[in-house]
Amino acid sequence: MKKKPQLSSPIVIIITCILFILYLLVDYFNIPSILGIDVSRINTDLLGIIANSAIAIVVFSLGYYFVEQWNIKRTENQRNYASMILQNIYTDCLDFMKQLKTPQTLHIIKKTCNFDESTGKTSYGSFIKYLYNAPFKNESEIFQLSKDGLLPTEQLKAYLDIKTRYQAYIGGFAFTCCAFEDSDKNAKLMSLTQGEPLSDQINEQLSILLNLKTRRSNHAPQHHRKAV
Repeated sequence: MKKKPQLSSPIVIIITCILFILYLLVDYFNIPSILGIDVSRINTDLLGIIANSAIAIVVFSLGYYFVEQWNIKRTENQRNYASMILQNIYTDCLDFMKQLKTPQTLHIIKKTCNFDESTGKTSYGSFIKYLYNAPFKNESEIFQLSKDGLLPTEQLKAYLDIKTRYQAYIGGFAFTCCAFEDSDKNAKLMSLTQGEPLSDQINEQLSILLNLKTRRSNHAPQHHRKAV
């Protein structure tokens, strides 16, 4: 089914301006008299009303057009900002997960946590708590952007799922390092069984965000893009 053609605001403004300029030219050069038309029979008051109406239409259309473009650009910037926050969060998650695999990090974890064999509970130091929460310091903005309709529900669900899995992975990794004698071997095994699938999920979301940004750029109006 074919879409009906619609006049955009710029076209309406251009057409109105052309008609108004034509009217001024006709009046200035007195073209009706040149063509032998009796202008005394023309209702000049009506023409004045039409001219004033044309000016009002141009002013209103210009105002509407610029407000509309500002709102479009503002919404686009907010959506790009939401994508940027998610990208930063996911990149931080991947970076922290890589840090866990280094001998230095394993050593720090062992020194800053304490496993109580009698209760089976583990107390963690500030380092693990930092790794646990650091990537999500801008979470309040994520929820606000989602509430404002600038972050799709699917992306919010993916974010919450990744956050849950990431924190479970950090907690499990720290527990493994503290509770078992051969902690290095167990930590590497956990990295393979849980860390790699989580990394794959995060990289998949990063790819989705990148493709979404590319589509937005391709669908943006030409006057929004810089000339290459």
